[in-house]
Order: sequence, then C-alpha cells, then structure tokens
Amino acid sequence: MIYGIDIIAHAGELRFYDHLTFDEIIEKFSKLGFKFDLGEMSFIINKFLALLAGIQEEKIPEIRKKLEKKGFVLSIDGTISIKGKTLYIFRDIVRQHNIIF
Repeated sequence: MIYGIDIIAHAGELRFYDHLTFDEIIEKFSKLGFKFDLGEMSFIINKFLALLAGIQEEKIPEIRKKLEKKGFVLSIDGTISIKGKTLYIFRDIVRQHNIIF
C-alpha cells in the first residue's frame, strides 16, 4: 500500500463517522500537509472499506451462530440512475440472499 493504515483509518473515520464529502476530507488532510486528489481519496476510502470488510469476514461464523437464534442482518443499498429511477438492493448478510428492485 502507498498509504499507512493511520491515513486510511482517519479518512474512513472522516467519511463514515463524520459524514464528510471527499472534497472536505481532502481539505482536512491538506491542513495536515497532505496533498490528495479525488482519485487518490477514492482509492483510500475503498481501501478502508476493504479492510473493514476483512475484519467482518473473520467474525462471520460467530455472527451466524448468534443470529441463528435471534434473526438476520439486512444490508440496504440504493442508487439513483440517470433516468431518475432508484435501484434498491436488500441483502441478507447471513444467508447471502439478494433482493433487487
């Protein structure tokens, strides 16, 4: 990796916990002496998500065991197309079922 885990973690925290835009994150890093463009920041945020997913994958057997008795985990994602229609994806994370509409 080009960037250290501290940079990736801080960018992820700013994006997903503080809800900053990429431009706002770039500005925050600029004040700390770092120069990132939008493409680099996108790469850093994607790396953060990949690392976070890896942590969760390690816990899947434990999570599945707990959820067998108590329910499911539903992931909901949506995106708006050029024509103004919204695509929603509902995913049962435990059983790996997808519903798209």
